[in-house]
Amino acid sequence: MFLPDLAAEFEEMEKILIRETVIQTRELTVPGADGQEMNMICYLAGFREIDSDHDKILGVLLDITSRKQTEARLQQTRVELEKTVDQLREANRQIIDQQKSVIEEERLKVLLQMAGATAHELNQPLTVLLGNIELLELDDYKPESIRNLIPEIKKATRRLSDTVKKIQTIDRYKTRKYDSNTEVVDIHDELRNDINRAMVKMADLSVRDELTGLYNRRYMNEVLENEFNRALRYGTKLSCILLDLDYFKQVNDNFGHACGDAVLLEFARRISGNKRQSDYAFRYGGEEFLLLLPQTDTGGACIVAENLLSLCRQNKYTFSRHSFVVTMSMGIAEREDCGALKPKDLLAFADKALYQAKADGRNCIRLFEEINKQAVPKELFQGPKGMAYIKGQLSQVLLKTKKTAVASIESLVQSIGSGQFDEIRQTQNIISFLCKKMHFPEKIVQSIKHAASLHNGFKVLLGDEILLKTGELTHEDRKRIQYLPYLQMELANQFDFFSEEKSILLYHNEKYDGTGYPEGLKGEEIPFGARVFAIARTLVSLTSDRPYRSRLSNEDAVSEMVRNAGTQFDTQLVMALLDTLVENGLFDVSQKFISEQKKILKVE
Repeated sequence: MFLPDLAAEFEEMEKILIRETVIQTRELTVPGADGQEMNMICYLAGFREIDSDHDKILGVLLDITSRKQTEARLQQTRVELEKTVDQLREANRQIIDQQKSVIEEERLKVLLQMAGATAHELNQPLTVLLGNIELLELDDYKPESIRNLIPEIKKATRRLSDTVKKIQTIDRYKTRKYDSNTEVVDIHDELRNDINRAMVKMADLSVRDELTGLYNRRYMNEVLENEFNRALRYGTKLSCILLDLDYFKQVNDNFGHACGDAVLLEFARRISGNKRQSDYAFRYGGEEFLLLLPQTDTGGACIVAENLLSLCRQNKYTFSRHSFVVTMSMGIAEREDCGALKPKDLLAFADKALYQAKADGRNCIRLFEEINKQAVPKELFQGPKGMAYIKGQLSQVLLKTKKTAVASIESLVQSIGSGQFDEIRQTQNIISFLCKKMHFPEKIVQSIKHAASLHNGFKVLLGDEILLKTGELTHEDRKRIQYLPYLQMELANQFDFFSEEKSILLYHNEKYDGTGYPEGLKGEEIPFGARVFAIARTLVSLTSDRPYRSRLSNEDAVSEMVRNAGTQFDTQLVMALLDTLVENGLFDVSQKFISEQKKILKVE
């Protein structure tokens, strides 16, 4: 039915066959019976029979419509696939660029921490970490702004130059340069490995003491709780050794703090070289260290302690031209033998044993179990002037001594011309009522109040250029403020009887959510006294004039305290503060307002 339409095609093919004896092939498009186009392929071949003198032609027609449709669909799929591949390549490129940005930022933070950046600084945006200069935030060219920023740019340039020089001396971590011609698959693997290495490095730095390389106190709290619970669950032994370098303050005083740091570093190496792989070594604070020995009884702990004690007695520390011996005192407690019910009990028992070692002349080891057995029965010394009476009198003497020392420090600060004594009296007043509300002993109350006075006095270290500054604090100003707690604790170390006050001075800038400084302690890790002092000091500060701002109203200040409950402050203490303000009339705020604020706290 369609052959008449193919007459011209067949005639052309016949002419070719006459000239050449080859099979002719044509693909044709013709209308079908239903009016739809059909794809055909025609094969023509010329031949002659044996008994004939005439040439003949054999033709074959095949319907290839389905094949052509399939080929068309395959071609369309191929085009779409190529388009998808191009899109995937572009997405892959963008992912790689993002990964490069992430890994380079992580590398930079690792290198900056190795070069001296603190954990608090590393939590800041990178622009802050690199100097916080306004030039980084300029969107367009403003000559006047740039001219005003030239001094800051010069400072930032010098700071970055010094950082780069420090980084160039670091052999522990090498950065890798990426070649733009590198295969995508290869660069993916390299980036993934670099990211993993950077994450491992950052995780390790977050739990390590910066000077000694041992685990830090924050990580100690986590490990102690885990190991204590494991020992409790499986009924295994767990020993704790608390170590303190004897007369370490004299090393700093006689040879300088650089020498003291060298001693701490070498002592950390000695500890690390004399423990099992399953044991944990921590820098507890200052010149105090802690060894946690899982599955180790008292006898095993004594062997470890004796080896360390012998090592320190026989080997001198050498720094510059100085060579000297530093001994140590140790207290040992084992979970089952001392009857510890909580992780903090084990730590307290080891601390008590260490205290006994110091009382016995230092350079020795004491076991909590032994000093506990040696306790003299108190009933042998009862009476009007017995043991209880003597201890009470000694406590009063110590309290008077503390008060005298605090008064002397306040007099010194007044003579220098610094200090905010009206504010400190307000702060101490709030501390007294707040602790009374929480039913805490008078001894704790006095320690917190003493710490408040010491803090007020020791702030003189910041200088008037910071204390009286009306403008925004610089990066260097913030670093000085963040380092102040360490200096305050060092000054408090001049007085042996300020042991409780020292922890308050060191940790009162910690935040309840763990974002504070200097150690990043969180929640109950922050000493109670430090939490109370932080609340009282902040409330008084908010309601007092400052060179850089005016005081807030009483209600605004209380609202600010409530807003920061759970993040900066202990929520329970803020709730107790609200009750205290009303019950004692400390601030001119209404009962209705306080009730509204308490509802906000309960909702949050």
